[in-house]
Amino acid sequence: MKEFRLKDTVGTSPFLFHIGKACVNGRFPDHSHDFSELVIILGGTGIHRIDKFEHFAKAGDIHVFNPGAVHGFGEADNLSMCNISYNAELFSTLRSDVKTIPGFQSLFILDALAQGNPRSQTFTPAGRLPIHELRLAESMIDEMLSEFEARREGYESLLVGCFLKLVVFLSRNYRSPDEDTSSSLLKLAKAVSMIEKSFTGDISLRTLCEVSGLSARHLSRLFVRNYGTSPVEYIIRTRLEYAAGLLRRGQRPVTDIAYDSGFDDSNYFSRRFRQFFGQSPSEYRAVSTSAKAMRT
Repeated sequence: MKEFRLKDTVGTSPFLFHIGKACVNGRFPDHSHDFSELVIILGGTGIHRIDKFEHFAKAGDIHVFNPGAVHGFGEADNLSMCNISYNAELFSTLRSDVKTIPGFQSLFILDALAQGNPRSQTFTPAGRLPIHELRLAESMIDEMLSEFEARREGYESLLVGCFLKLVVFLSRNYRSPDEDTSSSLLKLAKAVSMIEKSFTGDISLRTLCEVSGLSARHLSRLFVRNYGTSPVEYIIRTRLEYAAGLLRRGQRPVTDIAYDSGFDDSNYFSRRFRQFFGQSPSEYRAVSTSAKAMRT
């Protein structure tokens, strides 16, 4: 299994991407990276160590690692895998219909957030693919490998498209690896998906409880544990980030943007916006417009 640094890969500076296959026998030392990593176990067995926790690794296991996460392998017996290293900013190009898939939240958000948090550890992979779906995923991986190695004209854009296609495939076909230990995270993901779909509307804690099948207390505890905030504050944060995007893109009145983002009171919106971004909505737009003008 070859070590590499993402910045050493070929491509323009915004294109931070690497894909490879590896086979491990015996032990591979614990390590970390300064980029995000998707690991899919293709065959063989072994012990996967993640932040000092261990689980039995086998074909179909899926893991997503944040920058700085520590992991390694032991007792590997022909443990073959695909490693895809990327800059998580690639997800900014995803439309909301992907971000609302519960499997996307479970795999690419919740599993990464759980790293380093002992209370969130389940000692299992983030997800698991059955063999027939694993082979479909591997065919997508082989297509990406071919493009990455050949590096023909336009390969960067094609690789990004192929990678996002794989992300959608994994999100759609998400399977909890252990229903007893991971069902709560999947239920939490359903609540987050509801927020992503309907954050501009009237979403109550009761509605989130009904969608997720969790009690208000349990749901709130899971939000704080995995997102560092309450369900209500998560909704407000999502609205504020959406409003910031509207402010960057045009000159519509702040009051209209507040209402379009789900706020009934423009004064409350402005106060919370300043708390979150450190600037008023008008100041934020002025700075964003100035920065855009300088780039052009």
